[in-house]
Amino acid sequence: MRIIVLINQILDPSGMTVNRRAQQVFVNRREYILNPADLSAVEAALQVRDAAGGDVTIVGLGPERVVESIRQALSMGADQGLAIIDESGAAADPAVRARLLAAAVRKAGPFDLVLTGDRVLDSDGGQIGPRVAELLDLPQLISVETVACQENRAEAIRSTETGYQRVEAPLPVLATLPPDANRPRFGTAQRIVNVYRDQSAVKCLSPADLDPTGEASSPQTRSGGRGYPTPREPGTRLEGTVEEITGRLVTALGLGA
Repeated sequence: MRIIVLINQILDPSGMTVNRRAQQVFVNRREYILNPADLSAVEAALQVRDAAGGDVTIVGLGPERVVESIRQALSMGADQGLAIIDESGAAADPAVRARLLAAAVRKAGPFDLVLTGDRVLDSDGGQIGPRVAELLDLPQLISVETVACQENRAEAIRSTETGYQRVEAPLPVLATLPPDANRPRFGTAQRIVNVYRDQSAVKCLSPADLDPTGEASSPQTRSGGRGYPTPREPGTRLEGTVEEITGRLVTALGLGA
């Protein structure tokens, strides 16, 4: 069983404050963490490997600091890491990011299961999993709580508003997990030491290694600026009996005869 986990590194939100009046986000402490949903996907991959055998490859895309998040996943028990170092920031575009990650998955070799988080905490975007699945022509299991592989099929449980759904798809398949799907294990002290001692634990590539023509790195979106939504106007508190409050609501909504 060959499992690939796609991870993203984000700025730790606990080190930021928001000033609505100034319409700015202030970074008080610049620290980066492994995206929580992707961390959940790493744990899911390790559980599948422990049950079915095989190996887990961690693939990260971003500036050179993304290697630290890959090392964190390796210290948890993953087998190897692959970093695509992009200092230009081109991978901030979801289309570029998905194309480069899909190319990295192909380069990593044959695989049975691709896992990643269902959203990114900093932007709340959830495009990468579906985009990569489309590029690799894979079936998708989106926002599932559990993943298990038996014979040539992946089985998963998805939580819905009305209960739980059991879904399955033939391998190879891509699945995304929410941040609360798993409680990630901690890396052991020995693994942490070994990961930092072994400089070859994480293989580094550039976007040019995956995209010699540069076509995949061409952004498809552009930013038109950022702004804060208008603050909500305070509402009016209604007091009285149910009949009195209902009458006032009917009048306010213009529903009266």
